[in-house]
Amino acid sequence: MSFLQYALGILPLALLIGSGCKTRSGHSQLQELGGPVKIRNAWLQSPESIEGTITKTWGIPMSPAERWRYIRSTYAFLGGTDVASFKSGIDHPNTLFILAISSLSDFVGKQMVERQALLEAKTEPYVFDGLGLSGPDEVCFKDDKLAWCDAQDQIRLNSLSSASLKASDLNLEWRKRLMHNIQDLGEFMLIDTDNTLMVPDGTDRHAAQYLLEDVFIPRLGEGLITPELEKQAWRDVLFTILVGGGYFVGITPDDAQPPSVAAFSHGDAPVPIPDFSNNSPGILKLELKPQKTGIGIIKKIQMRVYITHPIRGQLKIDLTRGSKTVNIYQGASDPKRNYEDLELILDSDSQSSLKAFINQPAGPWVATIYDNKPLERGTVDNFVLTVEYGD
Repeated sequence: MSFLQYALGILPLALLIGSGCKTRSGHSQLQELGGPVKIRNAWLQSPESIEGTITKTWGIPMSPAERWRYIRSTYAFLGGTDVASFKSGIDHPNTLFILAISSLSDFVGKQMVERQALLEAKTEPYVFDGLGLSGPDEVCFKDDKLAWCDAQDQIRLNSLSSASLKASDLNLEWRKRLMHNIQDLGEFMLIDTDNTLMVPDGTDRHAAQYLLEDVFIPRLGEGLITPELEKQAWRDVLFTILVGGGYFVGITPDDAQPPSVAAFSHGDAPVPIPDFSNNSPGILKLELKPQKTGIGIIKKIQMRVYITHPIRGQLKIDLTRGSKTVNIYQGASDPKRNYEDLELILDSDSQSSLKAFINQPAGPWVATIYDNKPLERGTVDNFVLTVEYGD
C-alpha cells in the first residue's frame, strides 16, 4: 500500500462518532478504500479543530513557534481557509500538504509518548489506558485458543524492556496485550484500530494486528529490547494512526498511475545559520537528502521553508541542482514583515525561479542560506522540497 493511500489526518475528538471495543457492520469503508484505520468524513477537519484536539483534548502544549510551524502550514496548504466545511483541498491534497500533516503527526506522536512517560512516573493513566472502557481479565490473554482479547492489557511504555525480552520472544499472550493496547491508543482518538476492521492488503489481518506486525515489532530490532526502542515503537504506532486517521487519497486500478514523487529534506533537527562576521555573510549549505527517490525529468516542484530569525530581511536563499543555481528569496519583500520569521511556500507553477528547473533530469539538491548582517542569529527549522517527475 502506497504512502498516498494512508494520507492523512488528525481528527477532532468532539466531532467524531464511535470508538473501539464495539461490534461493527461487517463491511467497512476501509475495505472499499484502503488504509490502516476507518476513514471519517473529511469535512470535519479544520486547522482549528486539529489544534484544539491536540492542546485541549489530548493536553499537549504547543509553543507559539510550534503552532506556527505545524498548524500554520495546514492553513497554507488549504488555501488559508479557516472553515471546517472547506473540502476540496482535503479531498485532493497536494504533496506538500501531505508532508505538512506527516510532520505534525510525527510531532504529536513524540509528545504523546513523552507525556505518557511523565504520567507513568506518577502512576497516573493517560494514552495507554485508552478511554478506560475495558474491564479486568485474568483468563483471555493467557488462553492461546483465543486470538483477541478486549480487557485491561497492563501494557506500559517499558513493559517489554522491563521483562528483558526480544522481539522474537513475543508469544501470543504478549501479542494480544500489545494489540489491545494499540486499540486503546486508537480508542483515545476515537479511531477504529481493533479486530473489527480488516486491512485490505491480502493478508486477512485486522488493523491492530497490522500495526503490531508492520509498525511496532520492526522497530524493536533483533537484540534485547531497550526502553528507547520501545518508546520509538510506540511513537511509530501513534504516528501511523494519526497519519492515516482521516484524510485519504483513494487510488484505484482504474486511476492513472501517480507521478514519481521525490521528497528532499534537510533533516529533523533545526540547523543554525552562521552569523555575518569579518565583513562576510554567514553561509549555510544544506544538502537536501532524499526521503524518497524519483526518476525521469522534473515536471513540478513544490517547496516549504521555515526559518527562525529575528530579521528576515537579512536572509538570502539560493537553490542549486547540478550546474544551475537560482535565487528563491532575497531580503524582505515586505518591510512591514521584516521582523518576522521567514516562511516560504512556493511551487513551480507560480514561482518563476523554480520554473528554471522544469524538464531537467533528476539529481541532488543543495540549498544555500546567507545571513547578510551581523548580530542576529537564526536556524533553518524546516526545508522540504518535493519534485514530481515524468517522462
